[in-house]
Amino acid sequence: MPQYILIQILGAFCGALLAFAVHYDSIMYLDNGALVPDSTGVSMYTQPRDWISISTAFFTELLGSAVLTCTIMALGDSGNSPPGAGMHALIIGLVVTATSMALSYPTRGCFNPARDLGPRLAALAVGYPSSIFSAWHSWWIWGGWVAPILGAMVGALAYDLCVFKGGESPVNYSVSRWRTKTLKGERNFLKKVIRSRRRQRDVERRLESGGVVAREDRR
Repeated sequence: MPQYILIQILGAFCGALLAFAVHYDSIMYLDNGALVPDSTGVSMYTQPRDWISISTAFFTELLGSAVLTCTIMALGDSGNSPPGAGMHALIIGLVVTATSMALSYPTRGCFNPARDLGPRLAALAVGYPSSIFSAWHSWWIWGGWVAPILGAMVGALAYDLCVFKGGESPVNYSVSRWRTKTLKGERNFLKKVIRSRRRQRDVERRLESGGVVAREDRR
C-alpha cells in the first residue's frame, strides 16, 4: 500500500508539472509575472472558495469520497454483476467526472489525498510560496487527507451494510468468526511485540482446538 500511495502522489505531481508547462504563458499573463496562490495556484491544487464554511467544505469532500468508494466496491463485488474485463477504468473515470461536476465547485474537488498533495508539491517546486500549505486553516491536511479518508471509510461501511453479502467483510462476521479473528490478532501481536511464550502457547492451543468456534456454532 505505501508504494501505491507514493506512485499516485508522484503521478499527480508529474501531471501538475505538465499542466503548468502547457499553461505557463497564461499563468504569467494572469499573475503579471508573479505566481499568486489565490489566483492561478488554486487551479493546480484544491482549496475551498472564500465564502464556503469549514463544515460545508469538509462534508463536500467526505461525500464525494464516499460516493467514489461505493462505486469502486460495487465494481469489485462478484455478487453484484460487475462489468466485463477492461471496463472498470472507464466506469471509474466516468464516475469521477460526474462526481467532480456535481460536487467540486465548493472545494475544487479533491476526493483523493494524492490529487491535492501531488499538485501542491508541484506548485511549491515551480515557485509558489510555501504559504500554500498553511492557507485556509491548513486545508491540505484536514480537507485533503482527513475528509477523503474518512469519507472512504463511510462509503465502504455503507456499501457493506446495505449491499455486500460476502463473508470477507467484518460487517458480516459471525460472533464466532469475530472471536477467532481477535485471537489471531492477539497471537500475532504477542509474536511481534510482547513475545510472551506462555500466553502465545495458550492462544495457539485455543485456535487449534477450535473450541471458540465450536461453542459459538452450537449456540
